[in-house]
Amino acid sequence: MTKEKMYSLAIRKRANKNDHFWQNDNYTFIEVDINTNGKYWLADPFLFEKDGNIYIFYEAFDLVARKGMLGYSIYNPLNNTATKPHIIIDEFFHLSFPNIFEYAGDIYIMPESCEDHTLHVYKATSFPDKWERVYDILPDVYACDSIFISKENKHYLLTNELYHHTPTGTYPSCWVKNFLYPLNGLKIQGDGIKVGDGEFGIRNAGKSFEIDGTLYRIGQDCRNRMYGCGLVLFEVTSLIPYNESLKLSLTYKDFATKIERRDKSELIGVHTYNFCEHYEIIDFSQMKELSLKILISRFYFRFKRLMRRLSKL
Repeated sequence: MTKEKMYSLAIRKRANKNDHFWQNDNYTFIEVDINTNGKYWLADPFLFEKDGNIYIFYEAFDLVARKGMLGYSIYNPLNNTATKPHIIIDEFFHLSFPNIFEYAGDIYIMPESCEDHTLHVYKATSFPDKWERVYDILPDVYACDSIFISKENKHYLLTNELYHHTPTGTYPSCWVKNFLYPLNGLKIQGDGIKVGDGEFGIRNAGKSFEIDGTLYRIGQDCRNRMYGCGLVLFEVTSLIPYNESLKLSLTYKDFATKIERRDKSELIGVHTYNFCEHYEIIDFSQMKELSLKILISRFYFRFKRLMRRLSKL
């Protein structure tokens, strides 16, 4: 059978608001049981607590269409399950990294949409199911995994931009450059400043955050053409000029005994981390076999797409 890299989600209960997994010698993430009916794998989790519910927003990768969409599930901590995926944003281009945030009383998502060469922002018109695109915050850019970052009441967009031609021997999704853009509200106010370049910790792996006044950024370890093989934590000491210092680096091997997984296939990556008031979450990847149903569905999907193209000629 054919094998592909697939992602799953794992969650951990926080003891208190200052509790993070890397501060503990012993910690355990537990794989969340989400029934996808074998249609999707789920990655890039973001947590959002509202009205007593714990929402997990994620990239839902359609295994037939081979394209990412944005979806969510509601987490049930009593039995570590979550509702089946609810797809909320589906475009003709790939979407991932659903960076969800509140601003001026409204809820927004700023996903990775580099396939459309524009960084879009969507607003919830009826949370959590209805969203509309309201801003093209950054046009004409090949941007992925963008976050907001603030220090001393100065607010910026920190976006990863892909190279059209990467350095020899590197992988485009791994070797990226970081640009910092000043913000006024949700509008870019000025040109971006290049503040990073490379494959170790440069690509963002979740939101920036503060602990006791210290600002942190979490990135991906993508060395040796291994996309998303680990997490890298930095302390951001200054935004202008941009400076950060390495605090922690963990590869997937460090997580091997720290994630309770239902499928015992070999762990090959961990590449997203986020948290909310009561929980923190990661994704992890494994090589898994595609079902015969998916393989047949893929063939039929491609055949229909080819017929549509031929009919237009």
